[in-house]
Amino acid sequence: MFPAEARLIDTNILVDLLRGREEARQWIDRLPDDGRFISVVTAAELLAGARTAREQDLIEQELSLSSMAWVFWTA
Repeated sequence: MFPAEARLIDTNILVDLLRGREEARQWIDRLPDDGRFISVVTAAELLAGARTAREQDLIEQELSLSSMAWVFWTA
Protein backbone atom coordinates (compact mmCIF):
# COMPACT_ATOMS: atom_id res chain seq x y z
CA MET A 1 0.00 0.00 0.00
CA PHE A 2 1.05 3.58 -0.54
CA PRO A 3 1.77 5.94 2.36
CA ALA A 4 -0.91 8.58 2.92
CA GLU A 5 1.63 11.26 1.96
CA ALA A 6 2.52 9.55 -1.35
CA ARG A 7 2.46 11.77 -4.43
CA LEU A 8 2.83 11.26 -8.16
CA ILE A 9 5.28 14.02 -9.08
CA ASP A 10 4.41 15.66 -12.39
CA THR A 11 6.86 16.84 -15.04
CA ASN A 12 6.37 20.55 -14.28
CA ILE A 13 7.45 20.08 -10.65
CA LEU A 14 10.59 18.23 -11.69
CA VAL A 15 11.41 20.82 -14.36
CA ASP A 16 11.13 23.53 -11.69
CA LEU A 17 13.37 21.46 -9.43
CA LEU A 18 15.99 20.95 -12.15
CA ARG A 19 15.91 24.70 -12.86
CA GLY A 20 16.76 25.37 -9.23
CA ARG A 21 13.39 26.56 -7.91
CA GLU A 22 13.63 26.29 -4.16
CA GLU A 23 9.85 25.88 -3.75
CA ALA A 24 9.95 22.68 -5.78
CA ARG A 25 12.87 21.30 -3.75
CA GLN A 26 11.11 22.09 -0.47
CA TRP A 27 7.87 20.44 -1.61
CA ILE A 28 9.63 17.27 -2.74
CA ASP A 29 11.81 17.15 0.38
CA ARG A 30 8.65 17.11 2.55
CA LEU A 31 7.56 13.84 0.94
CA PRO A 32 8.56 10.60 2.64
CA ASP A 33 11.24 8.65 0.76
CA ASP A 34 8.75 5.86 0.06
CA GLY A 35 6.10 8.35 -1.07
CA ARG A 36 7.82 9.79 -4.15
CA PHE A 37 6.49 8.43 -7.42
CA ILE A 38 7.22 9.42 -11.01
CA SER A 39 5.33 7.99 -13.97
CA VAL A 40 7.21 6.46 -16.88
CA VAL A 41 5.62 9.19 -19.00
CA THR A 42 7.21 11.91 -16.86
CA ALA A 43 10.58 10.14 -16.94
CA ALA A 44 10.41 9.92 -20.74
CA GLU A 45 9.45 13.59 -21.05
CA LEU A 46 12.35 14.69 -18.87
CA LEU A 47 14.92 12.52 -20.61
CA ALA A 48 13.69 13.57 -24.06
CA GLY A 49 14.13 17.20 -23.05
CA ALA A 50 17.73 16.80 -21.85
CA ARG A 51 19.93 19.05 -23.97
CA THR A 52 23.32 17.85 -22.74
CA ALA A 53 24.88 14.78 -21.16
CA ARG A 54 25.13 16.75 -17.90
CA GLU A 55 21.41 17.48 -17.92
CA GLN A 56 20.70 13.82 -18.60
CA ASP A 57 22.90 12.83 -15.64
CA LEU A 58 21.07 15.29 -13.35
CA ILE A 59 17.70 13.97 -14.51
CA GLU A 60 18.77 10.37 -13.97
CA GLN A 61 20.00 11.23 -10.47
CA GLU A 62 16.68 12.82 -9.58
CA LEU A 63 14.69 9.94 -11.09
CA SER A 64 16.69 7.46 -9.01
CA LEU A 65 15.33 9.05 -5.81
CA SER A 66 11.73 8.16 -6.64
CA SER A 67 9.78 5.01 -7.36
CA MET A 68 8.61 4.46 -10.93
CA ALA A 69 4.84 4.34 -11.46
CA TRP A 70 3.95 2.32 -14.54
CA VAL A 71 0.90 3.42 -16.49
CA PHE A 72 -1.54 0.75 -17.64
CA TRP A 73 -4.86 1.05 -19.39
CA THR A 74 -7.15 -1.15 -21.41
CA ALA A 75 -9.04 -0.24 -24.53
